[in-house]
Amino acid sequence: MAQTTTGRTGCDVVIWVDNESNTLTNISGSTNSVSLSLTNNVSGGTYTFGSQWPTRFACGKDATISASIIFTTAADEAFDTLLTWYHDPSTASARSLRIQAPDGSSGSEQWDMEVYLAELSWDMTAGDAEPMMVSVTFTPTNEVVHNNIGS
Repeated sequence: MAQTTTGRTGCDVVIWVDNESNTLTNISGSTNSVSLSLTNNVSGGTYTFGSQWPTRFACGKDATISASIIFTTAADEAFDTLLTWYHDPSTASARSLRIQAPDGSSGSEQWDMEVYLAELSWDMTAGDAEPMMVSVTFTPTNEVVHNNIGS
């Protein structure tokens, strides 16, 4: 097979999350990375007499989404949006999350889902001049929808 010429970079990924008004808000400008892990629920395997190989079954799908954002002080950036969500009395409700790669232009991949904010965590270290990075974990509820952005 010839070497691929269709590889993509993550330099311009676009990440959207619902703000407290349930309006998709672009948080890409203060997000450093995002990870989307799609999984199938596959059994460990069952052996039958006379076989050296297990039989496996699959039932259900799941996903884990994690991101790294910069601890910022401005309103409506990723940290403010997610921290407000965490402290919102209705935190138990899911919000929309959208990931577009390699960017938001026509032909890009797009994943849409409803997610719960599962975790926000960060370290604060004296003498460290680097920006504080916040780890975020989202857990989807219901289907993770994949589409290509049309023209």
